[in-house]
Amino acid sequence: MKKFLFIMLFWTGFSLLGVSQPLYALSLSQAIEDAIINNPEFRQEVKAYQAIEAEVASAKGGYYPVIDLSAGIGYEEVNTPITNSSGLMRRETAVRLTQNLFEGFSTESEIKRLSYRMDAKDTVLRQLPTILHLKWHKLILVYFETKSSWSWPTVT
Repeated sequence: MKKFLFIMLFWTGFSLLGVSQPLYALSLSQAIEDAIINNPEFRQEVKAYQAIEAEVASAKGGYYPVIDLSAGIGYEEVNTPITNSSGLMRRETAVRLTQNLFEGFSTESEIKRLSYRMDAKDTVLRQLPTILHLKWHKLILVYFETKSSWSWPTVT
């Protein structure tokens, strides 16, 4: 019993020393901003925009040369009537550098297409906080309207 009481007093004193988080109130605009940033719809749109940005960067890779490296090692079975050997150890390496000179404007077209998609997603991303802000204001108004019109039921 004394050990339990000591542990409880220790943790109570430890939490009173400032280890716990401070409490503070948020204004309505701060609460709405926090709700927008943590909203799953908004986060989904942000991730979609970042994905399109990555696709644009990937499409720009069509301008750069490509280096292919390959290596191989292994046993190769050889059966010739002249040597009558059973096999040999084979090793090979290769380095290949290719530069695309002309693809029929496909790289430029792909970059333009993805840039237009990114612009469209940017427009959606800029409008979504306003839409969510209006939705939450409407919910708050509905809440206060129902709260003011509600009254305790009378007991008869």
